[in-house]
Amino acid sequence: MAFASLLFSILTSFTFASSQAVAARLIFVINTTEQDESGPSTAAYLDEARWMNEWQDVLAEQKSTSKGEKVVLVPVRANSNSELTKALELWMGSELNSQNEVLGLAVYSHGHHMVLLNETERFLVRLPQDIETTFKPLVGRFSSNARVLLAGCDVLWGQSPTTAYSSLHSIAKGFGMQSGTLYANSSKGIDPYTLFADPFNPEIKPRKRLAAFVSYLLWPFSGTIVPLMSRFIYNQGFAIQFDRNSSQLYEVHQDQIFKVRK
Repeated sequence: MAFASLLFSILTSFTFASSQAVAARLIFVINTTEQDESGPSTAAYLDEARWMNEWQDVLAEQKSTSKGEKVVLVPVRANSNSELTKALELWMGSELNSQNEVLGLAVYSHGHHMVLLNETERFLVRLPQDIETTFKPLVGRFSSNARVLLAGCDVLWGQSPTTAYSSLHSIAKGFGMQSGTLYANSSKGIDPYTLFADPFNPEIKPRKRLAAFVSYLLWPFSGTIVPLMSRFIYNQGFAIQFDRNSSQLYEVHQDQIFKVRK
């Protein structure tokens, strides 16, 4: 009996150590636009590669400061709420992954007033009320100083700074975030790179291929004006940076989510 107890103790310790060993801090880059004809979708793999690259600086920063922890960039492609939930469960839902934390979350989708969606509306998340179900595997699992980017158009459209402050706090609360940075667009979002896609690539949706063709026809006008519009007219929004004791609202460009430092 004593030997059995000792063996059980050793096995339990080994299991716990193994669980600790696989613990990771994850950055999820979520694409819900694969089947969309318009918006931020060229060929899905091209968009995802570009979006993943935008997070590389954050990834490198965290790898340099984390103490032996794994920091992993995770691409997720999902065209419905249920697909997204199941994908997140694979990374967060099992006992083996119970030590994992969310360091970053980016949702690339269409948007409307406090809504994230795709064209079919099979993916549709009302903010903050649908966070608890669709993003259930992530709720309460965010690390300190996590970063969240909601890239859909017009999520905070027409909101005053006071209202945007309240809206962003309600979204952060829905995710169970304790500290970090959370951004959402108050303007239309535009990804200038999608307008200069390969018009002859059959994997790109027909509407996007036409838009790319027109963009090249209007070069150099489009090559100048589109990036300027992306910087100064579109992709504008609000971000909150907060912890348990204080919070601050910023009116910023979407790219600032990659530059804000605590």
